[in-house]
Amino acid sequence: MKRIALTSLALFFVNTIFSQSNFKWEKSDSISKTKIEIYSITKLFISEYWKSSQDVIQNDDKEAGIILVKGISNKFTFTSMGATYAYKYSYNVTFRMKDSKYKFTIENVKCYSTVGSSFDNKLIIEPHELDNCPYKEKKFGEKCNQIMTSLKSELQSISDNYENAIKSAKKTEGDW
Repeated sequence: MKRIALTSLALFFVNTIFSQSNFKWEKSDSISKTKIEIYSITKLFISEYWKSSQDVIQNDDKEAGIILVKGISNKFTFTSMGATYAYKYSYNVTFRMKDSKYKFTIENVKCYSTVGSSFDNKLIIEPHELDNCPYKEKKFGEKCNQIMTSLKSELQSISDNYENAIKSAKKTEGDW
């Protein structure tokens, strides 16, 4: 009985540390860095990943240890029945930090813009509504799935790159 309880507790713990449900990523971890070091690494990551941190940072509270980024995905395009469609998605990334601990969340993924050469407004594909897509059973539904797969890959890339940046950054030693 103890073994089952410990296994259940371990699974719950692992799930709360790293979870990615459909279009929400959440990761928290302990690390041997101060809040200031984590903040500095995070700001550097934002500058390198999004190129222009001033354009994407919506909130930057160093004392509270919170940075909110509003990002826009790459453009996903495909052609169906002679028409070309293009989609972009917006999302929020919240970075939280304190001494020896960080947490980030990617959420609020929404269709930001759509362009089509033969377009009707029903072709907006929201990630959380993919199962209800009116074109799901047609060939267009395959394209919807391809877009969502590409979008998930892009968001997972943010998660992976941030985790690599935060863990691989070394403390600066002495005067350089």
